[in-house]
Amino acid sequence: MRHRFTFRHPDARTASPLERMLLGLLGLLLLLVLLLPVVRDEGLLYPAYHLQFGDVAELQNMGMIYKNDDRGTYAVLDANWRFTQPLKPGDHIVYRLSRPDSQEASHIDLAVGPREGLNSDCLHQGGCYVSLAASIRVLKESLAEQYQLTVEIARSGVEPSAAFNTPQLIRSLPQSGFSLQRMLLSLSATLLLCWGLLRVLAPVLRQGLRWRITGTILLANLCFLLLHATFCFRFSEFLVWSEYRINHYYLSWSLMTLGWLISVLVGRHLYMGLIFTLLFAIGLLANFAKISIYGTSLGGDDLNNLVSLLQILIGDHGLWVGGIGASLLILLWRLRWFNWLLRFVAVLITFFGFSVFAIQASNTVLGPNINYFNNETSYHRDMVRRGPSLYLFDLINGLVSGSSIYSYPAAASPLQQPLISPSTDATEQPAWDLVIVMQYEALWLGWEGGICKPAPVLKLPATVQAVQQQIHSPTTGGMTVLAEFEMNTGLPVGLLKQGIVPYYYLADQAAGLARSAGAMGYSTHFYHPYKQNFWGRDKAIPALGYQHGHFDSEFNTLDQKGFYTSDRALVQRILEQSQADSAPQLLYAVTMQGHGPFNQSRYGQQELEGACPGESESDRQTLNTYYTGVVDAMASLQTLIDGLDASGKRYLLLAFGDHQPYLMNAGTRVLPPHAKTELTFRIPFMAFSRAGSGPLNQQYQNVRQLFQAGQVTRALLGDSQFVPDLPQPVLHPLLGKEPTFDPASYQQALEATFRADTFSH
Repeated sequence: MRHRFTFRHPDARTASPLERMLLGLLGLLLLLVLLLPVVRDEGLLYPAYHLQFGDVAELQNMGMIYKNDDRGTYAVLDANWRFTQPLKPGDHIVYRLSRPDSQEASHIDLAVGPREGLNSDCLHQGGCYVSLAASIRVLKESLAEQYQLTVEIARSGVEPSAAFNTPQLIRSLPQSGFSLQRMLLSLSATLLLCWGLLRVLAPVLRQGLRWRITGTILLANLCFLLLHATFCFRFSEFLVWSEYRINHYYLSWSLMTLGWLISVLVGRHLYMGLIFTLLFAIGLLANFAKISIYGTSLGGDDLNNLVSLLQILIGDHGLWVGGIGASLLILLWRLRWFNWLLRFVAVLITFFGFSVFAIQASNTVLGPNINYFNNETSYHRDMVRRGPSLYLFDLINGLVSGSSIYSYPAAASPLQQPLISPSTDATEQPAWDLVIVMQYEALWLGWEGGICKPAPVLKLPATVQAVQQQIHSPTTGGMTVLAEFEMNTGLPVGLLKQGIVPYYYLADQAAGLARSAGAMGYSTHFYHPYKQNFWGRDKAIPALGYQHGHFDSEFNTLDQKGFYTSDRALVQRILEQSQADSAPQLLYAVTMQGHGPFNQSRYGQQELEGACPGESESDRQTLNTYYTGVVDAMASLQTLIDGLDASGKRYLLLAFGDHQPYLMNAGTRVLPPHAKTELTFRIPFMAFSRAGSGPLNQQYQNVRQLFQAGQVTRALLGDSQFVPDLPQPVLHPLLGKEPTFDPASYQQALEATFRADTFSH
């Protein structure tokens, strides 16, 4: 009986001479890719240097993977040496990276002996050829835009000579990070080339199952080569990586090929392999776009955040979204493209599931990946060591598979309470009539260029005492909720994994500023003139202990300036509430006027000119929009201070920027040249109270990060005279952990803040 199901398409035909030639070239390319790590002449593949070290050795050639940007530096060196004399015990090859000021940024020492191939047998035959691979990482405090790479043979106890203790320059290393523009061009070229080849070869590949499998493998191999050799690495770096991480190389190739085969099978079309490639590249683009803005990679709750945004969009514009969605579905049906939509959805689901499988396969074949502590160079190192495929699959696996939200394992036994707290004899009654916290969106006063107007300055009445300083926010460019969390709970965000939104995991009665204030008798209010369900605030704000929430529904269009509710209108509501209740109150406000994007003329005739002369039109608009918002923010703060001073009440007022702004292309204008990452997390922090109400300067002057400000403020609720024991060590999600910071000492605070089920992983 003849089976009705067949893999031969009605349009299938035999290959023409040109098509045979293309298939032959793709087959030859497949062979080259598979043999590249094991059959190679590095004398042809790597740059030649021929650095002589007397009559002892010669550095013949060296390949390099080098990633350096303002967030980290990581380099892999694969060098070929020829030794004509033996080295003594204790001798080392020293590779050194030096900054432009000639100070050493980092180095690595390599011993060379019989294990590496330097032995008497080959020396007697005219010389030993030794291949040495090494990696160099630069710590954040030593980062530079450029480096000099030198090498020497170090021997202790001898004077510098041609052979020993004399560094020789290999090459200068410029800035070389992950370029989004280059990635986008590479992705476009990869997709166009593979699409063109599929278009030409499709009739031939549709002859049967063997043809389809063969074509899929050939094209998957081409995509693997293009994405790895141009999208993330340069071709010279790809050559080094193929041997340096040979196991990762072959596993990545196998996973890319298998991903294509599964996508073609699930989508029932050869073009579905291109969709797999597209999703792969989009994932990497999204990751590095997030890194460029926030400094952190994909992970945690990023998928949940997208779902939340979609829910808000549907809730606000349900009819429009439904109408547009229905129209698109009808259009796809009429154009007979509906099957393509179903295929795309099938491949999308397959891609996420395949990522989980890929990491499980990687853990089985290569062993579990070592996840280093989050720091500035982790994503450089992870990309180079694991390769783009496994790096991305690991990110996707983290997004879709449940795991612990914490960066550190739970402590096995009760530990001391780390939170700053007053002495046991302190009163539990409210120490203030008003405690007000103003969290200003993207408020930053430290520009050093781009904006030529000076930052606004407050004019304080003689009856007001103040602390004005810079501290660190846990985030930059966005993610307001992280700053909000640290201030409210007194917990450092660094205790959680990157990408986690802590508000999604709070206990029903989470410990924190508002919970403590309510227990003392304060009336607690939270103000934020935006969507109540954004970042999960609809559940998080009551969980934190706020008795009253005030969101966008309580404001109207007359309160707006630009896109959002003005800071002036919000402060006016704060002042009104401060007079509406004679009982002590805690008022926490998160502003919206200063929210981006800043590249549009949102203020019209009210826009202030702050940008320096000579800026491009787009950058001028961005900087002027931002500057106008800063002036308005500081003016609203001035109004609030004056109003509180005139009220006669005992008050404690805190004001800070939640993070620095994301100014797109203009962002580099406002920072000093070659700014360190640490500078991008600095924010203004200000505290005010009536003169004589407490030692304000001693209480806040040594606060260095927002979670410490939250701890101090929580302690001051019941004791205005309390002086905390500061400074204390800090933990930052990007800048790292100070040596004396003990994450385990926060276990009790974590258990009082988060749901019990978050500790079960």
